[in-house]
Amino acid sequence: MKFVGNWQKKIAYILLITLLIGSYNYLSSKEEGGDTQVQLSKSSASAIKIDKMNQEEVMPQSVRDCVLSEAPQVSRLLAKLDTALPAWQNLHFKKEGEVFRLREFNDDGPNGDVRKLILYKEDSEGFADIQQIWTTGDFDSISKNLLKNTELIHKEVAISLTEGKHSVFFEAINSQPKRLLVNNISMLESCF
Repeated sequence: MKFVGNWQKKIAYILLITLLIGSYNYLSSKEEGGDTQVQLSKSSASAIKIDKMNQEEVMPQSVRDCVLSEAPQVSRLLAKLDTALPAWQNLHFKKEGEVFRLREFNDDGPNGDVRKLILYKEDSEGFADIQQIWTTGDFDSISKNLLKNTELIHKEVAISLTEGKHSVFFEAINSQPKRLLVNNISMLESCF
């Protein structure tokens, strides 16, 4: 009988020590900013030029968590989200009473993709007239200079990432999700 009591105590101690070590590791990984399996950025370390002006995340963390719970196979793609260039982005703003649009995107051409930044001026009917096109240079500095003393109207951003058979497409207007496709399946309803 004494042997059974010692055996139960040993098992209880082993379980307690395992639980304490596991809790310590879990809490340590949370303090370092994320899960030990997938490190998703919660800060805006984004390479996205226009979006850096407002220091916002491209995809809110709650949406990332939902996507991971529904489709864990795209975790590597989500980890790249904050450093990926957008498929396209538009920033509509007013400057001195006139409406402008700053658009950054990849232009498909015969010699491959060319990253472009285009400044449009909209007329009274909303028709956009090209004012200037940049294909080289520091788009971040150009954007910052153009956006001085402006009033933001709205911002549109779309990110498209593909790796093997997995893909994520996310579009937001004014940081509000409008489209979310994971492996070409809409997840907008399940994640919002």
